[in-house]
Amino acid sequence: MAQYQDRQGGLTAAQFLHSGSMAVSSSITLISGSATPCGVESFARRVSDQLRHAGSQHETFTITAQPGEVEVLRRAFRDRAALIVHLPVVGWKKRITAPARYMLAARRMRKEVILVLHEWADLDWKRRATYLAYVPLATRILFSSPLVRDQFAADVASKLATKNRGLVPIPPNLERPSILPPTEITTKIAVLKTGGKVVIGHFGSIYPKKQSTIVLDIAAELKARGKTVHTLFSGSFISGGSLDPKSAFDA
Repeated sequence: MAQYQDRQGGLTAAQFLHSGSMAVSSSITLISGSATPCGVESFARRVSDQLRHAGSQHETFTITAQPGEVEVLRRAFRDRAALIVHLPVVGWKKRITAPARYMLAARRMRKEVILVLHEWADLDWKRRATYLAYVPLATRILFSSPLVRDQFAADVASKLATKNRGLVPIPPNLERPSILPPTEITTKIAVLKTGGKVVIGHFGSIYPKKQSTIVLDIAAELKARGKTVHTLFSGSFISGGSLDPKSAFDA
């Protein structure tokens, strides 16, 4: 299991793929083309931009599942060494098998196929089942964390996978701005913190599988113990969400 880190705790994913122990000379990353990409796809796009900035021969390829698209990818692949696929990507839900077709085309051209897994055991089992078509096609598998690596290793799917695996360093993708302009919410939080009250924050998309309402259960338990507690949800609501954003702040 390869791992490439610097003294500060890890190079960025782009540096890792450009000049790390598992570097590729040229590559193509598959994306969905969604106007509102999920966190994983946003990260994949950011890595692609950074690879180009670092001087790597790299480009993105948008999956539309249109007739003849695989042939278009084959032509783009003639001077590229590797195909990079990040999973899971929400934008591929309606064309879940398409990336596997492109991975197969890359293998037939004797190109390297790099699969970057950001989640595994926490995914719905049906989603993991569809990824069984991806796993055997990868010549290299990179994991976003030791936790995801260990989850995959404990799954029967790992028996279908290459042993060429590694950890890709993924640093925080949020950076605190130098100036924080006050808003209604930040002002309210500052007042609550000054008064010594508990504020529980939830960040990221809200949907049933994520079980975001557990935050409210925790707040309710603290309130039952006599604590003054507030909850703050910061993120978008995905189809199927049931939490009322208007009443989410106060527990």
